[in-house]
Amino acid sequence: MLEEAGYQVNLWDPYFIPDESVLNRTYAIIFACEVIEHFHDPRTSFCHLRSLLSQRGVLYCRTSLIPDDRDFTSWGYKNEETHVFFYHEKTIAWIAEHILKCSYTIFDEHVIAFSLR
Repeated sequence: MLEEAGYQVNLWDPYFIPDESVLNRTYAIIFACEVIEHFHDPRTSFCHLRSLLSQRGVLYCRTSLIPDDRDFTSWGYKNEETHVFFYHEKTIAWIAEHILKCSYTIFDEHVIAFSLR
């Protein structure tokens, strides 16, 4: 959809689009849609994404945040076997401050923007 709107898009996926050349440049915007819950080592993965952002870049992440109003054992999102790490609003704040060193906005319980501006 972004390409149809005239944007240049580079795709990467370790399984489906393993084009490592796209990891050798910087980007103004990175979209990580349903990706960060697969990070086995979130610090390393977020540092890598940060290194790919331009000076004023934005990292958009889509995931389900752990809800405050539900017992973790009844939260269905945790049952996906590829989901190995889960995030709470407090986790997002910590990542922004200590790893990415940026501001952040949580748009709803599913979309987070980490902004280097």
